[in-house]
Amino acid sequence: MEAALAALAADGAAASSDTPGTAGTGTYDLLRQFITQQPQFDAHGALRYLTDHGWQADKRGNAPNAVRTALAHLTAWGEIERIRRGVYRVRAPQSRMDVPTADAGLAEATG
Repeated sequence: MEAALAALAADGAAASSDTPGTAGTGTYDLLRQFITQQPQFDAHGALRYLTDHGWQADKRGNAPNAVRTALAHLTAWGEIERIRRGVYRVRAPQSRMDVPTADAGLAEATG
């Protein structure tokens, strides 16, 4: 796990579990480019895309683990969702009907 996180950090992406990376060519940015092109994807496809675009895991790290860790972070941040074992997709945006509003909370409190 440490080697996978080190690979992510060495690539210019944040290794924190609560803050997405912001580097333009980091692991997370390359993954975000990949997932916008795919309706569904897995870690192997993501790894192929990353390596085709010049990404390299830390020399001591395990590239598939680094990609799986990054996908787990994107899932935790709500950017993607796991639809079955090893298969992901971009998380659908919430519709306005799904998002609670201040007025709805006020109506319930005074109701």
